[in-house]
Amino acid sequence: MIRKTNRRGIEYHEAEKQHLKLEDLRNTRVINRYLYKVNIPAYPQPEFHVCRLKHDTDGWGLHGIKRDEGFKNPDQDGLLWWSLDVGPEEITSAERRLLETTYPDQTEEQAQRQQSFLGTFATSPAFKRTSRLGSYRFTFDLEEVLKAYSEQVLNFDAGRLRENLKFCCAEKVGLIRGVEFEEFSEAEEAVQRLWPDNPSPLEKEEDPK
Repeated sequence: MIRKTNRRGIEYHEAEKQHLKLEDLRNTRVINRYLYKVNIPAYPQPEFHVCRLKHDTDGWGLHGIKRDEGFKNPDQDGLLWWSLDVGPEEITSAERRLLETTYPDQTEEQAQRQQSFLGTFATSPAFKRTSRLGSYRFTFDLEEVLKAYSEQVLNFDAGRLRENLKFCCAEKVGLIRGVEFEEFSEAEEAVQRLWPDNPSPLEKEEDPK
C-alpha cells in the first residue's frame, strides 16, 4: 500500500492497479477502524439499474468547469470522480426486482401492500440529494459521459453545462477538509455571473416530498 495525499490535504492509501477484497485489505494492516468491524449485519443485495452520473464541486471547481467548458482533473494524474445518481425511481424498481426474486409466489395484492424498505439502507452518497464536495452538482446521462470519455475529452458546451447544473446543500459542513459550501443566494449570483445570457433560475437538488 502506498500512502498519498490528495489536493485537499487528506491522506489515503492506494493499492496501485489492484482490486482488493476486504480480507486482503485487513491483511495490509492499514489503520482504519471500519476495516476490522466483525458485527456487520446482513444487508439486502438489490440490483440497481442506474443511467445517470453526478459530479459535485465547489465554487472554485465551478469556475474551472465553465472556463474549460468541461471536466478535467486538476491534479493531472488520476481519474475525475463521478458518482452514481440513484433516485427514488431506481430504488423503487430495485425493490420490486428484489422482492420478485426473493418471493416469486407473491401476489400482486401483497406486492402493493409491501412498504418501501431499501431507503433504510440507502446511506451512501449516491442516494443522497445533499453533497459532501460542494454546492454545485452536474448530472449527465451515463451514455453521454461514456461517449465523451471515449473521445478522451470530457467537454460540453456552455449551454449544456448550465442545463445540467443544480444547487445542493451540504450533507454536513466540515465533513471533508478544504470543501467550502455557499448559501443558495450566493450560488445564484455566481451562476448568473458565469452564464449571464441564461435566464433560467438555478434549481435546488432536493429530496422528493
